[in-house]
Amino acid sequence: MNLLLLPGMDGTGDLFQFFTPHLPSVLQPQVVRYPTDRFLDYPQLLDYVREAAPTDEPYVIFAESMSTPLAVQFAATQPRGLAAVVLCVGFVTSPVGQWARRVPGALARLFFGMPTTEIICRHYLAGPGAPLQMVQAVRSATGRVAPSVMAERLRIILACDARAALRDVTVPMMYLQADGDNLVGARCGAEIIAHRPQTDLVQLRGPHLLAQREPHQTADAVLAFLRRHGL
Repeated sequence: MNLLLLPGMDGTGDLFQFFTPHLPSVLQPQVVRYPTDRFLDYPQLLDYVREAAPTDEPYVIFAESMSTPLAVQFAATQPRGLAAVVLCVGFVTSPVGQWARRVPGALARLFFGMPTTEIICRHYLAGPGAPLQMVQAVRSATGRVAPSVMAERLRIILACDARAALRDVTVPMMYLQADGDNLVGARCGAEIIAHRPQTDLVQLRGPHLLAQREPHQTADAVLAFLRRHGL
C-alpha cells in the first residue's frame, strides 16, 4: 500500500526522514514536497496533491498539521484509489485563538524572517529532550522556506474551515493526537470527532512532531488502523 505523506507547515517534507525508516514494509512512503519559494493556497495545494497521488493503485494519505485541512478537502472529492486518511496532530479550523487571526502580515513575515530558536523548536514542535539532530533538522527545514511563504501559510491556517468537507469523506479516517502538543490542542481533535463521529481517535504520548519523535508508536497506530478496516 502506498502512503502519501503530506508535510506540516514548512512543506519541505524533510522531517519525514525521522519517520519513514520505521514504517512497515507493507507501506511504501511517497513524500509530497511543497514549493519553498512561492506560496500556494489550499485550492492550489489541492491540485498539487491530486497530481502527486497514485493513479493506478490504492493509497493512504498521512497528513501532518497544516496539511490536515487539505487532506480532508481532497478526500471529500472521493478521488480514485484513496483507501484511508490519517490526520496527525491536525485541525479543520484555526488551531489557535481568535486573537491570532489579527496578527499583521508584516509582523508574521518579520517573525519567520528570523531563525527558529532552539527554545521555540523544543517547546512547540520537537518537544523537550528532542535529539539535537532533530532540532537542527527543524531549523534547517523552516530556514529553507521564504519568510513570505511561511507568513502566507500561517494566514491560510488561521482562516481555514474544512468542517463541511468532513461530511463528504467516505473512506476510513483516523485522527492521531499528541498528548504533549503545545501547538494543536485537544479541542481540534474533538471538533473533528463532533463533525465526523466515525473517525478513529488515537492519542499517543509525544509532542507536535509526533511522527518524528515517536515513529514506532505512530507507525504501529497507522498499521493497526488499516487492519481494523480491512486494508
